[in-house]
Amino acid sequence: MRAFIAYDLPNEIKEIINKRIPRFDGIKYVKKENLHLTLKFLGEVEEDEIKEYEELINSVKLYKIHSKITNIGFFPSENFIKVVWIGSEGDFNDELIKKLKVNNFIPHITVGRVKIKLEENEIKKFENIKFNREFDIKYLTIYKSNLTPSGPVYEQIKRYEL
Repeated sequence: MRAFIAYDLPNEIKEIINKRIPRFDGIKYVKKENLHLTLKFLGEVEEDEIKEYEELINSVKLYKIHSKITNIGFFPSENFIKVVWIGSEGDFNDELIKKLKVNNFIPHITVGRVKIKLEENEIKKFENIKFNREFDIKYLTIYKSNLTPSGPVYEQIKRYEL
């Protein structure tokens, strides 16, 4: 199964993101209900590997995270945009990040995958958006991701209250 571990966003933050993000042809936007802050993409894993991740998460002290969404960024770079994302700041639990072996963790919320070359004015519209909105993250979830023609469908495997 295809899986990932993510911090869940409050619905009010998903709503704010959904309303403020400019819409352009050539970008496949993440559905509002699917917005999340990925901690680790697991890829294709077996059920026993999921159990190992559950045990690892259970071995760490989990706590509610005070966070904020900031500005918009691009992966891999502004000169070659494949992903549009919103940056996030907060104490994302260094112990958990180390145990999960997350390298170069950049806290972000993917909002769209770019299929074309964006024009300079489109890039500027993204860059001009500043959020600076604070919120609490109360859940960490292991998700199964089922790819469908209309986009991914996420199913909770295990949810942890922080």
